[in-house]
Amino acid sequence: MLLADMYAVVNIFISFMGPGSIMQWFLFTNMLIATAPGILWRERGAQFNSRRGTSKALALIILGGTINTFLPNANMWVLSMPNVFNTAVFYLTGIVCVAIAAWNCYYVFRLPEKVPTEDMPNPVW
Repeated sequence: MLLADMYAVVNIFISFMGPGSIMQWFLFTNMLIATAPGILWRERGAQFNSRRGTSKALALIILGGTINTFLPNANMWVLSMPNVFNTAVFYLTGIVCVAIAAWNCYYVFRLPEKVPTEDMPNPVW
């Protein structure tokens, strides 16, 4: 039931905003994924003084996905809608998002290792 509701909401948004709008929303979510986790990671890093609550692998995956999102003339946005996305603003935004994701990755790698706990005797890096 929840899945049907999600499809209904997505389809109504597409009908309200136009067929290309879903690509813009997908791009917006990728930009949020590149930037927002770093805020939480800094809070957790200050609270626990370790990588508890995140991992190096997650930071690297987010960085790779962000680079792939804004890869010049080879990403799905530019290939599908070049008149909308093949602009200087798109690529400048990409530079900012990749820089933030790289900084977040650097921050996570600088944090001390996770300490074993009762719930997690062998922490994942």
